[in-house]
Amino acid sequence: MDTAADVFADVVDAWLLPPNRTLLVARYTLILESSRSDELAPLSTAARSRFTALAELLCAAAGVGSGEASMDPAIRLVAWADGGGKEKLRS
Repeated sequence: MDTAADVFADVVDAWLLPPNRTLLVARYTLILESSRSDELAPLSTAARSRFTALAELLCAAAGVGSGEASMDPAIRLVAWADGGGKEKLRS
């Protein structure tokens, strides 16, 4: 059985595969567009919530709670993964 860490790592790894570059660009394009579109915003929020929920499971399994910092550790983990994807697009 996969752990939350395995699933999270698999998702991030899949984003970074060279054949998925177009999907990664599309993902970031949709994220930006959803910030300007009332129609797309709920879809983007729902997708982000699913990924954040997975990060929350991972943080909980690691014993990292949300009261330890000014920003929720799960949100920081998702931001870190997003940053890795953006950096990959630059290369």
